[in-house]
Amino acid sequence: MVIICSSLRKKILVNKIKKKRSQMIFLGGKFGFTDKQTVECSQELDKLLNLYQQYQSKNDKKGKWSVLLFQSESKKTADYV
Repeated sequence: MVIICSSLRKKILVNKIKKKRSQMIFLGGKFGFTDKQTVECSQELDKLLNLYQQYQSKNDKKGKWSVLLFQSESKKTADYV
């Protein structure tokens, strides 16, 4: 397990959120906002946003260092952020 400075981890997570949001908007424009692909992307974005909120909460309680794990439902792989 790799521990990275919390400010770097936060930047990585924010970048993932921005990319996922852009992807969702693109899919929504191309296929519609109720299309399966768009909904799945939206759910992944929700997970990233929830993770960000957990990160903020844990960082506030525990100080500077914390380890968070995001489990991608579609890939069934773990991404460290």
